[in-house]
Amino acid sequence: MSAVQFVFMAFSCLGPPAEFQIVMEPMARWASPGVREGAVEISAFAPDLGRLYTTSPSSMSVLAFELNTKASILNLVAQFDLSNYGQQIQSVAYHSGLQAVVVAIAPAVTTDPGTLVLLHAHDGSLLRKYPTGVLPDMVGVSENGRWIVTADEGQPSEDYQIDPVGSVTILDTTTMTAQTVDFRTIDPEVADAQVVVSAPAGTTFAQDAEPEYVTFSYDNQFAYISLQENNAIAKIDLERGSWLWVKSMGSIDHRKNRNAIDASDRDGGININPQPVFGLPMPDAISSFQVGGGDYIATANEGDAREYGAFGNSSRVQKVHLDPVQFPDAPDLKSEHNLGRLKILNTHGDIDGDGDCDVLYSFGSRSLSILDADGNRIADTGSLIEQKLNQYDPEHFNANNDRVSSRDSRSDDRGPEPEGVVVGVVEGIPIAFLGLERPSGIMAFDCSNPFEPAFSSYATTRNNNQSIDLSGDLGPEGLCFIKAKDSPTGEALLVVSYEVSGSICIFKVAKKNAGPLPQKQGPPAP
Repeated sequence: MSAVQFVFMAFSCLGPPAEFQIVMEPMARWASPGVREGAVEISAFAPDLGRLYTTSPSSMSVLAFELNTKASILNLVAQFDLSNYGQQIQSVAYHSGLQAVVVAIAPAVTTDPGTLVLLHAHDGSLLRKYPTGVLPDMVGVSENGRWIVTADEGQPSEDYQIDPVGSVTILDTTTMTAQTVDFRTIDPEVADAQVVVSAPAGTTFAQDAEPEYVTFSYDNQFAYISLQENNAIAKIDLERGSWLWVKSMGSIDHRKNRNAIDASDRDGGININPQPVFGLPMPDAISSFQVGGGDYIATANEGDAREYGAFGNSSRVQKVHLDPVQFPDAPDLKSEHNLGRLKILNTHGDIDGDGDCDVLYSFGSRSLSILDADGNRIADTGSLIEQKLNQYDPEHFNANNDRVSSRDSRSDDRGPEPEGVVVGVVEGIPIAFLGLERPSGIMAFDCSNPFEPAFSSYATTRNNNQSIDLSGDLGPEGLCFIKAKDSPTGEALLVVSYEVSGSICIFKVAKKNAGPLPQKQGPPAP
């Protein structure tokens, strides 16, 4: 049996009783023949060319694939070398009007400015290049094609002697001019006081701000930016290059049943319970969509800590002095089978300034949130991701994305780590596809009522096997939705790039009438 067939056997697509169900069926798979980890990361689709462009950090290149009319074969047709433009390839997008592959690249010294490169989509020749802010971690193109925007993370050096400002770089394709906008001149009234600043003394918000991801408003006038380490979302006016607001994502109260979590990797199994902890969403990827004329933003609430040689903001609960009034049962809470091993933010939580911890803040809320156009959270899935993992894929519940079974091993950290999200319209229904970085599965949520996103289905092409050829797809990093009208098959497709296994899987996405839950599928017919 071939490796691809074995992977498809591992696929499952399960969902609750409902009027309809979103089914994700694997159609094609490609795996790097050489180095696997880091061989692929982010993908972008060119609808006018029928090509898929995928970053390959390990080879410092962009891979170009052609899809056949059945989307059953990914044919590698070109590889664009980018080593002349920097040392770390970060992200890719596609601009149809320019027929350009747009690539964000960081230099060897990551505290130096990066480069935005526009390549000819056919042969990879250079069209234009622009300087960006420091560490352009993601690049996006607005729906109307006018704007190309990079999220410039501005991470500090390992010794924190250099901490560049975070920024966005905005390229206006009508004039082909670019500007970089940071937070140094931001009006204090624009920034929410609850935005997390967690850094050495003397660090400004402009330095601490770390833009992670970009998505655009429906009218293409604004961009929304996730500031992951700051637990915030920002909105910028693209024409003016000015910040409209920076808002905290707040916290999720894990004391409530609907927000329960499994907080220990040493509690003997899967135990999802309310806990006296507040999860900071700290979203990585974000994706905008529209319902009823209103703009909404889906956020993948992964969480992220700062871990540098000179500074770290993560501690385990068992190492923290808990306030005896707020936590009268502190000895039990600090046991390994309870909260003892859970990682928390160690720079916040001492509310009264007496040196002990009054509130526990964990990294990530293990959930999908929906925000309105003003950055207000209107919905959150709470414990649903962990509950559905337990129900449909317990073997990989909060597992790591390595090749062997490691169930529950990430419960003390950030759990399933929802990292990637893209919202696509499937037969008139906005569906949020959520990539779980560690378990390596994909969840689909119906967002037709943005105030109450509903779980629809789960898919995985992972299998426990120590052979990299048989372990399936591990570590979903980039999710790319292809609209039915742009698809070579005439059907909606979801492309998932898996950075750990160095593989790409294309799923056909369809809306099916609700019925009996499907079982695991066998290999495709020859």
